[in-house]
Amino acid sequence: MHRQFSVSAIGFLVLGLLTASPAVAGDESALQEKVNKLTEQVAALSAQQNALLSQEVTQYLERNDAWQGAQGGASTPWDKVTLHGRATIVSQSTVGLDQTNRTIVTGDLDLDFDVAVCDTVDLFVYMTANTDDEAFEEAFDGMGSGGSNPRTAAAFLDDIGVNGTVSTDPGSVTLREGGIRHRWQAGDGWLHWEMGAFGPRDRFGQSAMTDDENTQFMNNEFDDASAVPWLNTAGNAISGSEGSTVFGIHMWIDFGADKNVRVSAGMFNFPGQFFNDAQFFVQIAWKGEVSGRAMNLRVFLFLDNSLPSEFGVDPSDTDFGGGVTWDWWVTAHIGLFAKIAANGSDENPCELDGSVGALFNGIIGSRPDDQIGVGIGYISLQDGTDQFGTFGQDTELIFEVYYRLALEGNHMHLTFDVQLVSDPGGGLAWADDTLVVITVRIYVPF
Repeated sequence: MHRQFSVSAIGFLVLGLLTASPAVAGDESALQEKVNKLTEQVAALSAQQNALLSQEVTQYLERNDAWQGAQGGASTPWDKVTLHGRATIVSQSTVGLDQTNRTIVTGDLDLDFDVAVCDTVDLFVYMTANTDDEAFEEAFDGMGSGGSNPRTAAAFLDDIGVNGTVSTDPGSVTLREGGIRHRWQAGDGWLHWEMGAFGPRDRFGQSAMTDDENTQFMNNEFDDASAVPWLNTAGNAISGSEGSTVFGIHMWIDFGADKNVRVSAGMFNFPGQFFNDAQFFVQIAWKGEVSGRAMNLRVFLFLDNSLPSEFGVDPSDTDFGGGVTWDWWVTAHIGLFAKIAANGSDENPCELDGSVGALFNGIIGSRPDDQIGVGIGYISLQDGTDQFGTFGQDTELIFEVYYRLALEGNHMHLTFDVQLVSDPGGGLAWADDTLVVITVRIYVPF
């Protein structure tokens, strides 16, 4: 305002001078010239003052977050956040059981927030909302021989069997994973590490063709090897305990000209006793092409002495084991996979497991995004474990086939799935020697 006043003052001064000057006819020409020059000077000063004022206003608004947010041109905290989500609804029904059949419908919503704090530091917060905390295996309660509560072998240690979508953190709304990720330059590559609330099952022993229970196989045997005592579980079938929060440290580095070899290691335990009786994992993974088609090979090892005290395990005992996973797209439409894992424990009832299968993409020409999956799983059981006793059969066999329809431009997937489990749980507590489960799954990613 003071600058506008100065320009006005100059105008009044000019007018005063003009008024005070005598109107002499001989001086009219000179007077007019003075008037023109003064008018030009006033206009120039006014333009300069307006430009300065406009510049100051612009600079102020650029510093004002509220104004910039309203214009959509400012950097806000949400600009650093990437959100991925998915909703899954699962209906499963048993078929042909002697005593009775059961149907259970479950659903969950996952929201994954990744926050880019800076170029080398990220935060991750992965939330899950479940309809309830009941795994499908609990629907078998009271259906076994003599009113006992049977389980399939894949669910012995983690309560996740024929429904792999069961969350390891059951409840209405829970933190599935959360923590810090950081990387720093290591030669011509980067060393990555992360720390927080997460477990090993999504980081070791994965397969690109079986690791997504929302779109691929339902039986957890194809996803997470039953012979591995994964620390993050939905619960324990024997002790009846619910899943507990697991704290993890995980790091990895990529090697090779194409950075296609990854070496990773992790340490996992319950937060209150993190440095006692922890789980340790190490893995070497290779990703490349054979005959122009993507192939993955992973080899992992683990050490563990964290089996729960309910199992009567000597705290000084250490379990060890490992596994291999492999998958390869043989053609543009056919993929093959194989997995095997084993452990040296006398207490883990699943001493060895494996699976093989195939995926078929776009078999129907008019539906190029549909997928068919066929898998066969094998679990070898051992007798004499303190908590189980004697199994009627020493194996459990799983056969699963699914057809997944891609709908609405791949924004929704509808899957029809059939599982046939022979000698479920090694026959322990089961009145039937065959379990058939039919599944309808709806999946919407966003």
